[in-house]
Amino acid sequence: MSQCDEFTFPAFRAADGTTNKLAESYVSRFRRFHIGQIQKVAPKYLDHYANEMAWREDTRRWRNGDIFRDIVGKCARALVSRNCCGYWQGNHRPGDGLAV
Repeated sequence: MSQCDEFTFPAFRAADGTTNKLAESYVSRFRRFHIGQIQKVAPKYLDHYANEMAWREDTRRWRNGDIFRDIVGKCARALVSRNCCGYWQGNHRPGDGLAV
């Protein structure tokens, strides 16, 4: 056993045993989402990005059929969003959703 094997990293582990690996994993996936899909993060729509990433985090281990059923069910139950309806016709959100 080497000296490195015997050393533990108490700074990265809480007293109850939790670590920051989930946070690092989430940040990594958000970075890939930013680079690969949205290319530019506008503070006005930051709540939309955060909601989508939270949903992706919650469903990332689901089967594709279950994800599809979840999306279709939510679309069928959702009302018209005044924030997103008519976007290409010039209907944009009035102001910043979050102060950044």
